[in-house]
Amino acid sequence: MLDVLEQTLAFEGDTHQCVLPEAHVLWLDRTRGRDNPAIREYAERRLNAYRSFLEGARFPVFAEAAVQLLSSTARKWADPPIRGSQRDLDFAAKIMDTLAVSGSGWAAVVVGANHTADVECSMRLVLEDHGYRCDVTVL
Repeated sequence: MLDVLEQTLAFEGDTHQCVLPEAHVLWLDRTRGRDNPAIREYAERRLNAYRSFLEGARFPVFAEAAVQLLSSTARKWADPPIRGSQRDLDFAAKIMDTLAVSGSGWAAVVVGANHTADVECSMRLVLEDHGYRCDVTVL
């Protein structure tokens, strides 16, 4: 499983530094630095969740099939949000503050799908309520 997850890391971590070395990076969850115990615990919970998605089935031989299985199962198991969270409000505020300082007017944001949900106070709707256009692509 770790080998398969390793192949998905283009959507994680610091990959952007190789692809877009000049890009300004804003870590939305940065509270006490990147070496935060809560982040490590979250990673462990996420790995255990991915293991549970297999429900005893054999792990697919091909990495692409394995990632598709994990993704489709994760989407089925995810509880749709009823309302955005404080994190949504915090994320939107950080993005808007950064855009105001940079003056660029645009940003690429990588977040979980629930932060883009069509529910009251989701990060996306807060940004849209403030006049930002949000184009969402679910990976």
